[in-house]
Amino acid sequence: MAIVGMDRCVLRANPALCALLGYAEGDMRGMSMDELIDAGHVPTEAALMESLAAGEMEAYTLETRLRHASGRWIAVQKIVSLVRDAAGAPYCTIGQVQDLSEREAKEYAALAARAMDIVEEERTRL
Repeated sequence: MAIVGMDRCVLRANPALCALLGYAEGDMRGMSMDELIDAGHVPTEAALMESLAAGEMEAYTLETRLRHASGRWIAVQKIVSLVRDAAGAPYCTIGQVQDLSEREAKEYAALAARAMDIVEEERTRL
């Protein structure tokens, strides 16, 4: 879980997220989400954040990849909700992050197995 300011910088990250991404909480604090999220998803997430702030939605879910401290990518699902201050202005977001690495590995293995089946079918046909 992470608490992220409206400037998209991490205010707090829980131990599970820190472990998933390979950072100490102190290292994540102040880090821009744009540094962590797959660059191809930054415009999408920025638009979703604008929609949250405008009150067009209460929360959003996004499958993306986050960069581990080592540089590798981790497939995740993010569920992000907006927190408003006492006056009703957007204050921060709270995001739950689920690691999808295992699911992604299973999907890749299934695709690889299917590709091998196709190759074998073609080899037998020839």
